[in-house]
Amino acid sequence: MATNPVNDLNKLVQDAEKAARDGAYVVLGLGILGFQQAQVRRRELAKRLSEPGGLGEQLTAQAQRLGTEMAGLGERLAANAASRREPLDAPRPSPLVGFLRELDERVAPARQELDRQVGELQRNLPPAAKEVVGTVRQAAAAGEARLRHVIGLDDQDR
Repeated sequence: MATNPVNDLNKLVQDAEKAARDGAYVVLGLGILGFQQAQVRRRELAKRLSEPGGLGEQLTAQAQRLGTEMAGLGERLAANAASRREPLDAPRPSPLVGFLRELDERVAPARQELDRQVGELQRNLPPAAKEVVGTVRQAAAAGEARLRHVIGLDDQDR
């Protein structure tokens, strides 16, 4: 008995349609499972960050320790460089100061973009992690301000 090519084509299309539908269901199911797993991990991390004596407090303590160390380092650098600093208003500034100013101008856009991205990341973190990142950013800004002052870049218009 001869087979009808139209029926064979219809069956082939139906089989392909069923396979595509099944594949879409599998992909959708895996996506939902992945999203649920990410939510579970997010809740676990938020819990670990907010527990007394947990990761959030440990990170905060480490950030404060790092800030203290950076402040001490900034003070040592300031004391060390103060004796070697050539005034920027001198008639002939040293080539090093010119180089540092040029370097600062070239690096400024990258520093600003990095600061913007870290700020964006900080806004999306749980409260305890926001505090840690904020503490580290403040310590880094204070250290940078001291270093800029020692080098003589703080009097530039930014």
